Amino acid sequence: MSPDLDNLELAPLTDSDYAQMRKAADFLRRSAEDWYIGVRREHLHSRMELEVVVLKPICDDCSAMMDRPTFMERVLDPSKKSEAVPLFPLETVPERLRMYERSTRAVHLYPYPTRPRDWYGVHCSRCGQRMDTKRGDDIISVYEVPFADYFGLPEPEDAPKSLRGKARKKEQERLLSLYGGRCFECGRELTLGKSLTLDHVVPRSRGGTWLTTNLQPLCEGCQIKKADLPVETIKVALDMLLRPPPSDSYDGPIW
Repeated sequence: MSPDLDNLELAPLTDSDYAQMRKAADFLRRSAEDWYIGVRREHLHSRMELEVVVLKPICDDCSAMMDRPTFMERVLDPSKKSEAVPLFPLETVPERLRMYERSTRAVHLYPYPTRPRDWYGVHCSRCGQRMDTKRGDDIISVYEVPFADYFGLPEPEDAPKSLRGKARKKEQERLLSLYGGRCFECGRELTLGKSLTLDHVVPRSRGGTWLTTNLQPLCEGCQIKKADLPVETIKVALDMLLRPPPSDSYDGPIW
């Protein structure tokens, strides 16, 4: 006998439940920040900002319901100028060549070198309908979600509240560790509380925030040289929602 879902009563959430939810959200946020800083440290320098979006597949039916232009409307729009954006991570499991054309919000998928044993497909993130073909040579419509929104980073105005007292010292230690304990500009080894300066990648005078992703360790000399100079913005997109996690046991937020 199937349960009566209309009359199903759920137990109220307890303090322990809320604590676990906060713990999970904090893990997700910190894991995302770690990934962000790792990519920035490997590919960029102190005067470059990383702008990341998460791509969510969406079918034309749902695009219309959300009052968004359909794929053909975007393609035929004469005002659209081609803009290719790099897709991260660079190496995926399973391996597959893919490209993101941001002007049309379309990810171009090429057939797998070796077709996966379990064909999972790409499904609309809203209604769940299948969007790809078994041939594997597909163009998938997507929409962008800002990195900070998707991974629950704190609101910019709330960030300074988390950087006080002992919490500030812990965050300084964490940032310094993520950047290898060195100045991100000259490579000089830094010491917490002495030679370390937490610099805003995008200066506060140019709209930069106190978010962890906008902070970097610099020595005093490099921080003075950088000052309020403008930074270059590098755009990348995450497309992990267009493929399955590497394994059932994988619990990382980005794959």
